[in-house]
Amino acid sequence: GEEAIARLNPIIVEAFDRELKSIPANEVTRIWFRLKDSELYQKRDGLCLEGNALSGLKLWFVRNFFMSLDHDFWHSDSTRKLTLDSFRKQVESSKAYVCFISNGSDSQKVWIETGRDFMRFSLACAAKGIAFHTMNQSLQDNEESKGFHEQIAKEIGLKNNQRIQLLARLGRSDYMFSSPRRDLKEILL
Repeated sequence: GEEAIARLNPIIVEAFDRELKSIPANEVTRIWFRLKDSELYQKRDGLCLEGNALSGLKLWFVRNFFMSLDHDFWHSDSTRKLTLDSFRKQVESSKAYVCFISNGSDSQKVWIETGRDFMRFSLACAAKGIAFHTMNQSLQDNEESKGFHEQIAKEIGLKNNQRIQLLARLGRSDYMFSSPRRDLKEILL
C-alpha cells in the first residue's frame, strides 16, 4: 500500500545517499559506468545513462555537457546532489516494491537461487509490460549499508531468520532499453 511504500522510500534514499558519500563504494559505480556508446557496446556490460531512462536530446546533452567519468567530477558534491535528486524522484515514483526473501541461510547457494528467481521475475514483468528496477544499496554487506536491512526488515515484518536478498521497485513505463549482454562463452568457466 501507499503508506508502506512511503515508509520504505526514505530508507532506500538514505542508503543510496550513504553509498554516494563513500568514495570507495561510489568508485565501484564509476568504474562500471559506460558513458559512450562505443564503450557500452564494446564491453557489453556495466551501467549507462540509457539504463537510467535517459534518451533523445536529454541523453545527448547530459552525455556531452553534464557528465564525466573524471574522478573529481564523479565524487563532487554537485554531482552527488544531482544523482541523489534523480534517484529520489525514481524512488518516489515507485508504485510497488518486491522483496526476494530467504529463510535461514545467507549462502552462495541462496544467492544463486535468488538470481534464478530474479531472472524469472524479470522476464515475467517484461512480458506484462511492468518496469522492474533493482534498488539493493540498502541490502549490501558493507559498512555503507549497515543497519538499513534491519530497518526495512522491521517495516515489512520479517522474522529473525529471514533475509531480504533483493529489493526492487515496480511500475509502468513506456521507456524501453535493451542493454547489451556479453556472449555466454566469455563468462563461462
